[in-house]
Amino acid sequence: MKKINRNIWFLIALVSVVIGSCKEDDTEISTITSFEKFSTSVTPLVVAEADATHTISFNYDSKQIMDIHVDIAVSAASTATEGVDFDLSAHDFSVLALGGSGTIDIVVHADLEPEGDETVVLKLSGTDVNGLPTPVEALVLTIRDSIYPVAVELNWDGEFVYDSTTYSICGEGVDIDLFLADGTGAFVGGFGGATGACPERMFTGTLADGIYSIVANLYGNALFGTPGIDTVKYPLVVSIFKGGVVTPEATTIKYSTLDFPQVPVWTTYTPSDPDGLANAVLGQIRIAGGTVTLVNPDGTDVGALNK
Repeated sequence: MKKINRNIWFLIALVSVVIGSCKEDDTEISTITSFEKFSTSVTPLVVAEADATHTISFNYDSKQIMDIHVDIAVSAASTATEGVDFDLSAHDFSVLALGGSGTIDIVVHADLEPEGDETVVLKLSGTDVNGLPTPVEALVLTIRDSIYPVAVELNWDGEFVYDSTTYSICGEGVDIDLFLADGTGAFVGGFGGATGACPERMFTGTLADGIYSIVANLYGNALFGTPGIDTVKYPLVVSIFKGGVVTPEATTIKYSTLDFPQVPVWTTYTPSDPDGLANAVLGQIRIAGGTVTLVNPDGTDVGALNK
């Protein structure tokens, strides 16, 4: 009888072990060993060529169940040039799992070149070991070329030699301001030609029909009194152009005031005139019927552009 009881208890213990083992085997652990592929989508923007910042969004769907880091590079397919036509605020971005989107800013720079519409195309690639998101090359921005009103430009850059080295007049601190004056002598059109830049430019888009004097002021002459520099004449070149159609470099509507003896000649021996006590009249523009005409110091028409 005792032997039978021992066998019964042995069978009970064995069944318990088997049942326990089955329960443990029935528990399943889910582990993600791979991710479904997904890529970046973007809606491209079309903007005017003007100094402005534009935000670009890169979007992801519900497959983005992982943190991602995306590198950005400018594609060779871009017709706009980074560092000239635009700048990127960053060359990468990160998005948390299921974050849905990431952004960067593109800063557009205006210029006066007649280059037509330009595009920004970016290459986006994930740095994850799974290669996600999948690489994509996408158009993100089209910059529409702007047509500017006629501008008057004053350029005085040139070269001189000092101690066997060639220097630029503009690069050595010669600062000339440009103004437009009406028949009463009052400055009109603002002070956009007094920025410290070389050359200086003023736009005529807001000016009414009339005749306006082109006036210059030698605001600062850093070369004045520099020992060892012979007299260097500053070549004041006056032109009109229409940005987006005619570049300042290409326009033939221009003249040099050095060709007209009635215009004062400023040199390395001329003191600065920040108070505007010795302004020089370099010529005129005549605005009439939607046309801007450049008139030289002799009173001769040099050329005209549609306003």
